[in-house]
Amino acid sequence: MSFEHNVKQAFSGVKRDTMELKDHILGLAERLEHLEATVSDLKRTESNLVQIKPSKKASSKKPAKKANKKKTSKKK
Repeated sequence: MSFEHNVKQAFSGVKRDTMELKDHILGLAERLEHLEATVSDLKRTESNLVQIKPSKKASSKKPAKKANKKKTSKKK
């Protein structure tokens, strides 16, 4: 009888975990549906928005550094 009781307890735990996972999955599905609706609304209203293009930089090149020449003194 103890074995049957242990098996019954294990299956009830599995059933409880399965139901909990099902609830989490349903919650995630609802959030996903809400996010998809929000994205589609944004895409619909996107045509009314002003598009800002990145500005071009005046010069993208860095100025070259001049090499410093060391003065050498010659000893006579």
